[in-house]
Amino acid sequence: MRDAARAAGISRQFRQSWKFYRRLIFDIEALGINEDGPVDEVTSDFIRIIDHIMQNHSGIGVKTFRLRAVDCYNVQPSYVDRWLQCAITPGIEDFELLMPWLNKLEYNFPSSLLSTERGSSMKSFALSDCTFHSAAGVGCLSNLREVRLYSVHITGEDLLSCYDIVRLKIPCRPIHISLGHPTQLRHIEMLSLHDSNMLYSASAKLPSIAPNLQTLFLTSNSEIANTPMVHGKFIHLKYLEIALIKPSSSPDYDFYSLDSFLDGSPALDTFTLRSMIELAKHILERAPSLEHITLDTSRGRDDKSGNCAQMLQEELVEARRARLAIGRHLEEHVPSTVSLKVVESCSTCVY
Repeated sequence: MRDAARAAGISRQFRQSWKFYRRLIFDIEALGINEDGPVDEVTSDFIRIIDHIMQNHSGIGVKTFRLRAVDCYNVQPSYVDRWLQCAITPGIEDFELLMPWLNKLEYNFPSSLLSTERGSSMKSFALSDCTFHSAAGVGCLSNLREVRLYSVHITGEDLLSCYDIVRLKIPCRPIHISLGHPTQLRHIEMLSLHDSNMLYSASAKLPSIAPNLQTLFLTSNSEIANTPMVHGKFIHLKYLEIALIKPSSSPDYDFYSLDSFLDGSPALDTFTLRSMIELAKHILERAPSLEHITLDTSRGRDDKSGNCAQMLQEELVEARRARLAIGRHLEEHVPSTVSLKVVESCSTCVY
């Protein structure tokens, strides 16, 4: 598809080939746009090609629509509204809209497009860098199973029509979530890059919000208040991953208070922890049912490329020191019944 786009540009034949496509996935790579060009030129080509394609699409039978404009700048909302009007039709199942994170023109997602007729078939829904307010136009999203929100202005009340979500990913500040019937929720990822106390909020609120949770990913910028004893239990939680981005910003935080997650998670069999070797030793002593533990010395992976997230030279040196410390101070304490995995940084990680 990429080669065809490069060869044909926006010729009539190329546009016609999209007319009845059920899977519409737009990004600069798929459209054959030179990503190394000036951002204004990239944005102009991106808008021009998609606009021609969508104007020639029949608007019937779209199952998947993914618009990834993250490499662009100042995409006019009127264009996006027009494209979504054509794409979000009865029968659509997979929807993703990633707006430019540097967009000066804030995009307000037209929630009226999620009427019962159009939205009832939706199974997966993803938004980034825009505003979403359900208002009265959203119908019952009865088939929605997965929601991913990145830098989206939203409240829990805006999810009240989503009765059967099983996967929720919200990289944002801790929020009050109300899902109507939360018993279906199985997977939660929460990321807070700027606000504190994500771990505190999760331990205090999630057991009642999602009693059947099975996998939980928590990333916190820093923690000020110690993690309280878990109110209720994560009875079904099997996989837990915790990352503290800046441990040095939490000098008074008692990391051992995190073992309240273990006390409240009797079915836990895999725990992934980034840094904090002493806490890892403590966890090995306190979690008799634990089968797997992963220590990650890298900065994780880039969601877009899937490659290792890049590190500064000094961060890479610190990561290698952490790997040595694991070998010297932790490996001998790992029981034979527990599988230890160490994720290391590589040569491509450094800037």
